[in-house]
Amino acid sequence: MIRMIAGAFAALLLVASPALAQNLGTEMDAVIDTTAAADQAIDTALTATLQADIAAQAGVSVDDIGTLSDQELADAVQALIANNPNLTAKQVTAIVRAGVRLRPQAAAVIAAGAATARPDLANAIARAAASVSSVSLAAIQEAITAALLPLGLAPVFDDGDEASGG
Repeated sequence: MIRMIAGAFAALLLVASPALAQNLGTEMDAVIDTTAAADQAIDTALTATLQADIAAQAGVSVDDIGTLSDQELADAVQALIANNPNLTAKQVTAIVRAGVRLRPQAAAVIAAGAATARPDLANAIARAAASVSSVSLAAIQEAITAALLPLGLAPVFDDGDEASGG
């Protein structure tokens, strides 16, 4: 009797599994969509806050940040990072992304300035700048190298291959 009940239960599970899997997949998609929307809202708010910090560092209002030259914007990002030495790698790259979002075509200049403040994060800075700009990663890496070599520093960039640890 127990074998028959167990057999019937197993058959029920086999028949119901595709339906359960479909429901789970739908629920997971909804959670992922909600999480992506929440992440986007957080990213937007963080970017706005960091851009305000960059503007304050440059001595202009957020409304006037567009009047800064590429170099002035890069200098403000560099100073913000240099004046806060305890920033984590994630915090530094968030500042870089916020600065580059203000002026995507200046990604190389901004990244080079940021890397002079935190040469230990040159690779992460290059990748962060490239992630929000159409400027190539190679061009950003060249700008960072050009900025660090006069300081006696030679950045090491990885190939981005996760298997190699990059």
